[in-house]
Amino acid sequence: MNLYTRLSTFKAASNVTDHIDDPMILQTLTAASRGFDGALNRVIYPERATRIFDAEGGELLLLNSDVLSVQSLSADGSALTEGTDYLLYPYNKRPASAVVRLGGKWPTGRAKVSITGVFGVADTTAPTGATVGNETTLSGSGTELDLAVAADVEAGDMLVIESEDIYVIAVSEEGEDETAKLVASVVRACNGTTAAVHANGTPIRRRTYPAGLEEACILQTSRMLTGKATGGANVVGDPDLGGFSFGALYPAIQDLLQPFRRYGVH
Repeated sequence: MNLYTRLSTFKAASNVTDHIDDPMILQTLTAASRGFDGALNRVIYPERATRIFDAEGGELLLLNSDVLSVQSLSADGSALTEGTDYLLYPYNKRPASAVVRLGGKWPTGRAKVSITGVFGVADTTAPTGATVGNETTLSGSGTELDLAVAADVEAGDMLVIESEDIYVIAVSEEGEDETAKLVASVVRACNGTTAAVHANGTPIRRRTYPAGLEEACILQTSRMLTGKATGGANVVGDPDLGGFSFGALYPAIQDLLQPFRRYGVH
């Protein structure tokens, strides 16, 4: 889930026109995306969660998480108000990496501060042009989402419907002529969101990621698939004529990932 590029984007970049290898490509896109999370020491996709932090007193609390927004924050069991009791830092940039205490100091000790909110680096979406097309509603437990045939929705997409993130496992076309529709098999309540009822006609968006990260995911996935095709060989081509190794991230990929890398964990 939370693929850093789309299946169709990868296939277009790789000149793949059939669907034979789609399951393997999706698996590799997933592996590349999660590998980036580890290499970058952070996740890029947004996740709604409650996280607990140690505190060391003073006015500045350094976090080991990227914070996009705060729903609630408490220190030593007491609820604090953003703008009155604390400010996210940096002040004019997200994600935040620290919290500044106003008019006081943070407590000292383990598990002293609790933050409920959205964690991650990017919380961006793009329109799909699609709306919920189920008969009346998409129920809170439904795992099939009906769409118009022209909907820009595909396997591997993380959809956003109102406040719920929904992952698309597969998409198939059903019916003919005026009854034709797309049916997406989905996983509900992803990224810490809550499954809800969505009325017919509700707009559908999909999660997007920075262009550099997407390009890096395309390149890394291509290298991983080439590694599979060559039986896991460590080197492709003749090293004397410019062959390259799969043992480490390719320099061009490292350059693309550099702006997203998080250094140091507090």
